[in-house]
Amino acid sequence: MGWIVRALLFVSGVIASWFVSVEASNYIVYQLVIAVGLVTLCAAALVYLPAWWRRWTSGSGHRK
Repeated sequence: MGWIVRALLFVSGVIASWFVSVEASNYIVYQLVIAVGLVTLCAAALVYLPAWWRRWTSGSGHRK
């Protein structure tokens, strides 16, 4: 479980460093906000991906 948090914080640190200097006093706040956003995106993907996958593989979807 710890490696998941470490990976999310690493990715959010990279993204935050694109917009804010690492030496800025509020860098950690930006990193935390981006990490919360990534957790939200991962949770949404875990919720909606199985339903999307079933619809895609069932053949009854609206694929062309």
